Amino acid sequence: MKDKTLVAGDWHGNLMHAERVMREAARLGATRVLQIGDFGYGWSLLEKPSPGSNNYCAFTQEISRLALEVKIPVYWIDGNHENFDLLEAAGAFAQNEPVGLLPDVTYLPRGVTLEWGGQRWLFLGGAHSVDKAHRTPHQSWWEQEELDLRDVARALGHVNDLRTEDFSRGLARPRPIDVMAVHDAPLHSLVPGDHSVWAHKDQDTRPNREKLMQVALQARPALLVHGHYHVRYTAARGVFAPLPDTLIEGLAGDGAVAGSTLIVEAP
Repeated sequence: MKDKTLVAGDWHGNLMHAERVMREAARLGATRVLQIGDFGYGWSLLEKPSPGSNNYCAFTQEISRLALEVKIPVYWIDGNHENFDLLEAAGAFAQNEPVGLLPDVTYLPRGVTLEWGGQRWLFLGGAHSVDKAHRTPHQSWWEQEELDLRDVARALGHVNDLRTEDFSRGLARPRPIDVMAVHDAPLHSLVPGDHSVWAHKDQDTRPNREKLMQVALQARPALLVHGHYHVRYTAARGVFAPLPDTLIEGLAGDGAVAGSTLIVEAP
């Protein structure tokens, strides 16, 4: 059986939607589910941590239950709507390797790489909240939401390590990374729709995308998949000049009837 990753757009702690995605993954014979940000970590809290863990997130506990039920593990990256204070308290944020939060639920810190089915994946969460002025710090908005220079350095370090490993083994791989899973888009105007309403926010959102692009230009992935904009679209190779050999897939979120998932099958 081929290795299949079902990539899922924003969940926002929506358990009903997440369950639909998990059951779809089981029906399609997916090896795993990868949720690409705005997971909804820490928005619903437990009075005491899950047994044998320091997890206080009720949603994560339910996802673990579902994952065990359908026998498909869930991996996720952060978006801009996570409780980063709680993620730090769990010892998960800004780590250099995957962090198992509960059985079959694994958080993938920014810049981490994994190999699935012979494909190299790079994970890079984070984005800017354009509505942060209407949110409350450390209750509905967290300053850790955007990429920082340490995240970029961590990601580039992993990319360079893979490139060095290939060289030492005499491997002529066309690119260091096959799939790049991110929350933000490399360029917001790639996303279909009317962006004029957000034009005045472009200056605020640009720094996060610039950091993402700094990594993408070194990784040169064959596929880049993102969420955040809640719009399903495809930008074919050659459409985005800075990454001419990269297929870009944007996914819808939990408010969409269709278009919130994508199957990535290993060759």
